[in-house]
Amino acid sequence: MKKALTLLMGIALGSVASLAQNFITISGNSFTVDLDNRNMTASIVDYDHQIDDAKFPIKIHKRKFKYLSGTNAVLEIPEVVKVQGREYRITSIGRAAFADYTNFQYVQIPSSVISIGEYAFFRTNLIDVTIPGSVLTVGDRAFGQCKKLKRLNLPTTVTMGDRVYAESDPTIRRFDGSTQTLAEGSGNTKKSSQGANQVDWVLSDVDDVPNSSLVSENTFVVIIANEDYENDPAVQFAIQDGRSFRIYCEQVLGVPTANIRMKENASYNNMRTLVNWVKEAAATKKNSQVLFYYSGHGSQGANEVTSLLPVDGSFLDDESGYSLSSLYSTLGAIPARNVCVFLDACFSGKQRDDNLLVASKGARRVKMQAPESNMVVFSAAQDKETAFAYPEKGHGLFTYFLLKKLQESKGDVMLGDLANYIEENVVQVSRIQMNAKQTPVTSTAANIANNWRKLKLSN
Repeated sequence: MKKALTLLMGIALGSVASLAQNFITISGNSFTVDLDNRNMTASIVDYDHQIDDAKFPIKIHKRKFKYLSGTNAVLEIPEVVKVQGREYRITSIGRAAFADYTNFQYVQIPSSVISIGEYAFFRTNLIDVTIPGSVLTVGDRAFGQCKKLKRLNLPTTVTMGDRVYAESDPTIRRFDGSTQTLAEGSGNTKKSSQGANQVDWVLSDVDDVPNSSLVSENTFVVIIANEDYENDPAVQFAIQDGRSFRIYCEQVLGVPTANIRMKENASYNNMRTLVNWVKEAAATKKNSQVLFYYSGHGSQGANEVTSLLPVDGSFLDDESGYSLSSLYSTLGAIPARNVCVFLDACFSGKQRDDNLLVASKGARRVKMQAPESNMVVFSAAQDKETAFAYPEKGHGLFTYFLLKKLQESKGDVMLGDLANYIEENVVQVSRIQMNAKQTPVTSTAANIANNWRKLKLSN
């Protein structure tokens, strides 16, 4: 009886497959589609790629797209396809449709899709995935064994199958699928039932990261995102700032992943180690460029030494910070064509909500360290101002507009235009929404004061 049932199921499956002899091409590869001629919709399916539910196949059959390559390759799934002269909307990504394809790192899923089948992206090299709010269901192990998956953005309304991201370890971000935003994120991290980090983030428009053709093989990046301090209040959205900036470096500026070092909640020694790493790494390439990004608290001691505050430091301890003079001295010694520093921090003793870190110390007028050598420094605020958070966007106000300009320009922007854009928009939003003024400041070393505006972030 069991053999008979198995035979019947095989015949049925074969019948379905034989009726589905319609094909589309995606990135040079042919895919079968099941068509619904009544509703003019299509589902991408793969009846041939076998995955055992219990063992995940004993033999792994690696697959590659013909027209995708590189460290930031994006699989673009079409919203509308033409089959035999008729147009169909893609509404489903079927079972194992893209499983075991190894040469793409990002995927653009159209808003026409309402379901993602089991094993759909199983054992791929995806890094960051946003599932559109149109998707109602995600099948079993759809993102299972995606070892490089760092972040999975899911609509709050989606129904999840069993162990959707088993043997993967992404940070899960939930958003309102209808508006693509959340209520203000709490910043609190907890373990989800599937074992990944579940974070209530705000998913904003700048988190829809574009892709560009830029390649910056000689650019080296250090990112420090200090949010959870041992002795001082947390910095809202600092980690999200750092993670988003990293994705922009990879996906928009075309910086190789191997050229990027990022540390969340960095200690003093972590910060020194990262700066020393970029000094050595950038020296190995001719015509190199260095990007240094920091989101977190700044501090200024009684002796007017301005510092970046490590998470094991304290605003009450004037000697616990990593001084800007040490940072600039090390970065300035690098034989690079230019060094760009982005500081989403204020040094006057205020938090992102405009409250004082330590009320008894009061706000201080900041005396900033001068950049050295061929350095351009973008600072979030000046004097006694606050570097505000932008809660509805899920980022620091300065970082949001930094990312926004990179998004709009796809990374092809001169530093002068970037500085003007950030300053204009941050000042405007801070005045209107925060009822205070935040004025970003761009400062440069003397020897590039006349030409820095024409420099670019991309090689």
